[in-house]
Amino acid sequence: MMNSFKQITSIFSFFLFCTMIIIGCGTTDPENDKWEWMSFTDFGRIPHWSPDGSCILFGDDRLGDPQSDTASTASHLWIWTPGEDPIPLTDSLPPHNWDYHWSPDGEKIGFTSPGEAGAPDAGIWIVDISDGSKTKLFDRGKDLSWNFDGSAIAVRVDQPRIGSPGIYLIYFETDEQEFIADGFHPVCSPLEPSIVFSEREISGRLFIVNAEHTQIELPCTGAFTWSWSADGYSIFSSVNNYTMGVFEWNILKIVLNNDEWQAMKLATWAANPAPDRTGSRFAFQRISGSSYSGLWLNTSKGNERIADYGYNPEFSPTADRIAVNASNGGIRILERKL
Repeated sequence: MMNSFKQITSIFSFFLFCTMIIIGCGTTDPENDKWEWMSFTDFGRIPHWSPDGSCILFGDDRLGDPQSDTASTASHLWIWTPGEDPIPLTDSLPPHNWDYHWSPDGEKIGFTSPGEAGAPDAGIWIVDISDGSKTKLFDRGKDLSWNFDGSAIAVRVDQPRIGSPGIYLIYFETDEQEFIADGFHPVCSPLEPSIVFSEREISGRLFIVNAEHTQIELPCTGAFTWSWSADGYSIFSSVNNYTMGVFEWNILKIVLNNDEWQAMKLATWAANPAPDRTGSRFAFQRISGSSYSGLWLNTSKGNERIADYGYNPEFSPTADRIAVNASNGGIRILERKL
């Protein structure tokens, strides 16, 4: 998906010149000067902050073990406390699918490993932070997301042992697999047993399914990525309807208003929205190869560029810090200076 994303990005760069007025690219707001790079690593990408904001989980896919001279494909997951050296999550892990995530309490990490169902490494793995022990929870599944209370993990299962392909909740205490919906890329609400998912693998409509398995269609078609705000009251999605001939990337904020979900377009030629802990701001990256590319921030004042680069942004849950990865590798942290 990362390679496809880069290809689509290069195609859309041509169109940015014609849309400069639409996207509102002003960069003179004084708040720009308050964001500064504070620390970085030499490798890694796709960072995820721990729930307490103290450290970052990230993946690495370089050839060769970063800790030795052996020529093998690195599959490490790393924990990085800013100001210190990154350390591997464990000495050895099966390859990861890039959908690794912290448990809500920050005590465990779940990730999926590629391969056919039944293969030794394939499936869902849980790592205990306290002692580094790892457990294989299930032998198949992808696109992992933790349930709001940490009691289960939502995954897409293409080849279930029994039943239909779709989204399942897998419970830790009972090993029960509960079918939730026929969909893809589940993302669990942080506060309640609701899950956002897409009807298709690429460019589909978004739906919410609740604990009673009631499905609600959201006003969002062509969703590429999506995430909940920390308060659970809104959803941010990057949208690209290229399968319908619409060559444009938008970011939507979908909110519940008077029992009805409504969508607002907040940025154009933009992707990968990362809401802050309040849900009132979000960072995003511009789809562009021009001088208007980089890392941007949407606030009540509009959109402003806060850095010249930054991919896969994620806001800290506790402070005005944004973790990103650079195009050539490495995790960077941008901090707002008051």
